[in-house]
Amino acid sequence: VTMNDNVKIPSKLAKRLEQVVAVSGRKPEAIVREALEHQLEYEEWFMKAVQEGFESGDREGWISHEESKARLKARIDGYSRQAKAA
Repeated sequence: VTMNDNVKIPSKLAKRLEQVVAVSGRKPEAIVREALEHQLEYEEWFMKAVQEGFESGDREGWISHEESKARLKARIDGYSRQAKAA
């Protein structure tokens, strides 16, 4: 992936960046680079955690959302039949 040095930043975010630059004395590029690095680290951690969760569920025999809904519907239908028979 090739990235250029130009990124459009919404005005509210740009103003916040300007305030941090003014107070910290740091260059805006350094702040943006650090923020991007932190966000990417979080995103990578999150994607890994989700994948590990799916793998754990597969190992432990978790059922899919669709199967869960089907089982719940069958149980509700059973209760409805019992109530009508009573």
